[in-house]
Amino acid sequence: MAVFRVRKRTTSTWRTALCLGFFTSLFASDGQEIFDEGTQQQSLSRAAPRPADSRELDSDDDFIAADKNQSDLNHADAKTFTFPILSRQDAWRQNCTNEHLVLRQGKLSVAPKIVEFSRNKLAAAQVATKPYEHVYITEYFEPSFYRCLVQHLPPGGGRSGMAALGGGNGHRFTIKINLPNKPGPSTKKAAAIGVNRFFWRAFAEAFGSLEFTETWIMKFARTLKPRLRQAAVKYPDNPNQQDEDSNAAGMEPANFSTHLDLSRDLAGYAIDPHTDTDNKLVTTLYYLPSGSQMPKAGTLVLKSKRGAVSKDGTGKRTWASGRFVVAKQLRYLPNVVVAFAPCWRSWHAVRKISSPSIPRDTIQGFIHSSKQAIKRQCPN
Repeated sequence: MAVFRVRKRTTSTWRTALCLGFFTSLFASDGQEIFDEGTQQQSLSRAAPRPADSRELDSDDDFIAADKNQSDLNHADAKTFTFPILSRQDAWRQNCTNEHLVLRQGKLSVAPKIVEFSRNKLAAAQVATKPYEHVYITEYFEPSFYRCLVQHLPPGGGRSGMAALGGGNGHRFTIKINLPNKPGPSTKKAAAIGVNRFFWRAFAEAFGSLEFTETWIMKFARTLKPRLRQAAVKYPDNPNQQDEDSNAAGMEPANFSTHLDLSRDLAGYAIDPHTDTDNKLVTTLYYLPSGSQMPKAGTLVLKSKRGAVSKDGTGKRTWASGRFVVAKQLRYLPNVVVAFAPCWRSWHAVRKISSPSIPRDTIQGFIHSSKQAIKRQCPN
């Protein structure tokens, strides 16, 4: 385990070798004060790690003091100190404080009260039923945590800053931040893109947890109970009430999980009317703009004048073929979450993004079941 060097009022520039065979420039500090040790404030400078340390990058030992009792660091001033993007300390970016993040015994997590705030918002959310079940939740994250969250988006606002993300349709770029048993992006992707994988791992463990997953499923009970029942999949147990679908004979338990993708849509992105695929029980979209300049970039809830349905696949159609009309614009505004349970008529779309300088940043969440349960008729 490496030990911090203690220096006062010094200026140091360090370069380090990153793992996976590539190098990146690290940081220059002005010797800012980082934490109190007893009654004396100390400025910390980090020595460049030995190449052998690169295999320990996951544990980030070189950022944990040699004294094993020194496990809880005060990062109140960490926003003024630049750390490598692969370190836990870099999670304390501008607007991020100890009120939002907790580091104990080398593990970074979202503070319990921040998680509780969103849990309560989800529990209280009212489900709109027409033309299909959906929710629009404002101020889903605790407001000061949201300001921290947007600091952890990939740097830059245009295509040049997003080249490392690749993929998509030429206008969309994504990075996976939560898969079953794999919270957080990979080291390689995080380093290439410039995001802090420890922050996103903590985010995924908090908001992609089984508790949140099952709460989302129960939120759309009218759509999902028949769908799971038809597939003989046991409905999640509701701790607040007895549910016959949770205890029905012949029902088999399934593993429910939330997949989270951090996405950026650039000018030219659009998606035609579709209903989403059969493997999605719930679709959630976390809007992450820093301002309200593009409200019309939000998802459109649609209704087909021809009564079009999609019983399998995404059901993607042209606007004209289904004679689609906009039933509701789910405006793209800061700190909003929209969600719905895919069914035969859960048509939705996004109009073409026109802003050349402002991206459409979202987290896309998809809830899956280990047992197939295909889409069913919408309850209305």
